[in-house]
Amino acid sequence: MEPAKTLIDSGSSRNFIDQDYVTQRNIPTKELSTRKSVIAIDGREIKDAIAKETELNIEVEGKTLKCKLYVMPLGDTEIILGKDWLDEAEPVIAWKNLTITYKDSIIGKASREEPLIPQEFADFIDLFQEEGFRELPPHREGFDSESEALEKYIEQELKDGKIQKSQSSMAAPCFYVNKADGGLRLVVDYRKLNAITKPFRFPMPVQTELLEQLKGAKIFTKMDVRWGFNNIRIRKGDEWKTAFRSKLGTYETNVMPFGVINGPAYFQAWMNDIFKDLLGVTMVVYMDDILVFSKTREDHVKHVREVLRRLRTNHLFLKPHKCHFFTTETSFIGIVISPEGISMEKEKVKAILEWKAPTTVKQVQAFLGLAGFYRRWVENFSNKEEQAFQSIKEAITKEPVLIHPDPEKPYILETDASGVALGAVLSQKGEDGRLHPIAYLSQSFTPPQKNYDTYDKELLAIVQALEHWRLMLEGTKIPVTVYTDHRNLQYWQEAKTREDVRKTRRPIRRSDHGDSPMEPQVMIPPEKFVGFMADVKTSFLDERIKQREITTLGPKGVPEIRYQRGVLEYDGKIYIPDDRDLRIEILQRFHDSPIAGHQGHARTLELISREYYWPGLKAQVNRYVDTCEVCQRSKGYKQAVPHKALPIPERPWEDIAYDFIVKLPESKGYDSILTVIDRFSRQAHFIPCHESTNAEQLAEIFIKEVWKLHGTPRTTVSDRGPTFNSQFLRALYKGLKIEPRFSTAFHPETDGISERTNQWIEGFLRTFCNYQQDDWTKWLPIAEFCHNNHVNSATGQTAFETVSTINERKNEEIWDEAKASMEFHKALDKQGREFKVGDKVWLLLTNLSTRRPSKKLDNRKGGPFTITEKISSHAYRLDLPKTIRVHNVFHVNLLSPVTEDKDFQRRQIKPPPIITEEGEEEYEVDHVVNWEWRNGKPYYQIRWKGYDPIEDTMERADKFAGMPDVLEDLRKRLPGAPMPNDSQVKTKTNKQRGHRPIKQDGKTRR
Repeated sequence: MEPAKTLIDSGSSRNFIDQDYVTQRNIPTKELSTRKSVIAIDGREIKDAIAKETELNIEVEGKTLKCKLYVMPLGDTEIILGKDWLDEAEPVIAWKNLTITYKDSIIGKASREEPLIPQEFADFIDLFQEEGFRELPPHREGFDSESEALEKYIEQELKDGKIQKSQSSMAAPCFYVNKADGGLRLVVDYRKLNAITKPFRFPMPVQTELLEQLKGAKIFTKMDVRWGFNNIRIRKGDEWKTAFRSKLGTYETNVMPFGVINGPAYFQAWMNDIFKDLLGVTMVVYMDDILVFSKTREDHVKHVREVLRRLRTNHLFLKPHKCHFFTTETSFIGIVISPEGISMEKEKVKAILEWKAPTTVKQVQAFLGLAGFYRRWVENFSNKEEQAFQSIKEAITKEPVLIHPDPEKPYILETDASGVALGAVLSQKGEDGRLHPIAYLSQSFTPPQKNYDTYDKELLAIVQALEHWRLMLEGTKIPVTVYTDHRNLQYWQEAKTREDVRKTRRPIRRSDHGDSPMEPQVMIPPEKFVGFMADVKTSFLDERIKQREITTLGPKGVPEIRYQRGVLEYDGKIYIPDDRDLRIEILQRFHDSPIAGHQGHARTLELISREYYWPGLKAQVNRYVDTCEVCQRSKGYKQAVPHKALPIPERPWEDIAYDFIVKLPESKGYDSILTVIDRFSRQAHFIPCHESTNAEQLAEIFIKEVWKLHGTPRTTVSDRGPTFNSQFLRALYKGLKIEPRFSTAFHPETDGISERTNQWIEGFLRTFCNYQQDDWTKWLPIAEFCHNNHVNSATGQTAFETVSTINERKNEEIWDEAKASMEFHKALDKQGREFKVGDKVWLLLTNLSTRRPSKKLDNRKGGPFTITEKISSHAYRLDLPKTIRVHNVFHVNLLSPVTEDKDFQRRQIKPPPIITEEGEEEYEVDHVVNWEWRNGKPYYQIRWKGYDPIEDTMERADKFAGMPDVLEDLRKRLPGAPMPNDSQVKTKTNKQRGHRPIKQDGKTRR
């Protein structure tokens, strides 16, 4: 069995094992006849805490004993060996270094040879001996009077004078950890002290900056300062703050211990002060690690001697076994350094290769931390999910050599940006004449940066890269060449850059270092893409298609055209190629969906133009909207009427209009809608309510849904209904200084905004609500968003934009444009309509009734029907199905022309009936629309596949007993609908004998 985290506790009377540890390893246990209680370390009694026990052979430092252990939760500890084990094992514990031996053991220890110090530095031999270090260091002046109380790890030996007995009222706990050289280090838990200590602010060296200073170095010497923090004295009188408690008593330190919050920063500041004129010239220092570098051995001797001299002056000593002199390759802060460049340590490469796939959160976090640390060696490193665990391991362990930067050679900077991240590669040409990487940069965009347009993202990538490598690039006298695939940035003048940065466009490049992290391969298999953008990208996979589209847009080299991330962009918008299905899908998304809301020409065009472009977009949008059958069915006329302008509002929500839409089918307990509209921005709120709402309830709804968002209006416009014109509301208006205005009796056009908005919301709901019309409340939030997200023809903005940023144009200008638009459409409406025999028309259903609960949410028009005879210029005869039992001659005002869908072919062609062997006609059932009881028997309203709603028929439910698919669909659509008595029979198909006396293609269905 693998090693377990074990605590040897002389205060524990028994041996214990953790309950989770037993469960995870399937260790057999035995139930106790009587549960046992436990006395915790704080004296509390935990009753009946132990119910099981187990027996295991436990090996500690070579000695194996069979032990009985009680099973209970132990937290982070897996096994506790108490008095039972101590009595039997009789271990000898060396408290100084926490080692365990036994009386029958013979322990030997090999002597350590004195390390060889090069002859050139023999006169500094005292720096490599422990005797001098054992002397108490002198008091050293601090850098900040408020930050001098710094504590860290401690040397426990009293004879060195670095700790002393303490009477402090506070003391931290301590424990031991292993050091790299095999020794033990005392660690004190100073977290509570750190929490109330003012931090000492000093920037720690960045690894990349340290390594970039080694350019041109050929020979290295590495030195390690002995017990770095312990070389700083604690300010007199502050020693009590560093107190720690142990089994031998409470002590406090005279030198800075390990573990205090300000230790690293203070020690680094002190080391930087000692070697301030040598840093980056002949040496770098990170905490207690010193690296001296030179180009020749002669220079190196001088450089090392100067470092040693300053160490002696400041009473600092070294660990000889950690010092390496005159090497051409050495490891410094985890990186292997050589004249050729930098790479990873072999041990770390091996550890990564042997790393097992993580199975816990902590293991995942550990590996992510490792990968983040070594991201400098991994090209294309980003947070993309497709970077699988094994791929990361392989990339990290490739051991690429990043060359040292040379300020005498030109730098090449390559940048790129995508929608979510930026990437950059800094390179120089090596002696072989090829580009070699110096470093890579990958960085995700912040949420605000993701909203930048493409130009700004590309520019940001350049600025971030120049800033990231500023120290290197500012030190060169040769212009830096920046490669980017954005043509406009070739004339870059916006960023504050130096004159020695030269920009060059490299279109759709393939880097010498592999593909840019931001650029996908052109020939990616289509199946790799998912969703709509995949269709856009796959349309460009053929290079010939891409070139054809560029030629179509204009001459090669036009700045607005660019190809990136697998799509073509034109003037900052995604260009949609000449792909009929793709363009129709966009039209459907931005016109037919509930979020789009079946809007008109201008609003649909505006929605699409926010993201996409293709030649002839406007004309195609107009044709698509005109031929939309849903719009033709559900939208009525807009009659032109003279208008009298109300006073023009000056700001959003100071002048509002509101009205009720009543007598709707009940939906979640509501039967009406309160519409509240801002006359300035046209922003609206649609609030479900009840037809019985009185003035007090209206005021409560207004405060809850409108006032909390927009405050108190200056004026209101409404009809003269009793709810709006009550004494209560008039008194409320007077108290709030609100001026109410009321529409003329029997002339609701006075409040035109409310009437038009009511018509719009009714049209939206009749388009999307179900046949029973009992789900309209769920569509109100979507309708409100759709209404407020469309650009208003007068303001030129969406309601959202107008409310958040008041339009800069004058209100009079907006109103003039609105009046001009009204006059234009009024002139159109004056043109008369005339039809001829054979034309297809829509019939306004004003005088016809359907089975749907509410006429307000029913289709405005039925059809299309064919004109069979022109009675006069004002009357026409229509070919109606026999299910419509009305006179078939209609006034021209009830008819509107059908705009046939020739381009998009959305309308389903009515399928001809199937003629059976018996000569009967059969039609296919689409679904059951509704049901009702007739003479105690259920009847279904059937929608026939390919036929209009007006041609629905009522059929007996028992006819569909053998159609399981139809009945299963009915259960989902109408959970409360009755089923046929013999609904389990599964012998028929979804074909049902025609039972409808209506005409189709000259044939009569029976």
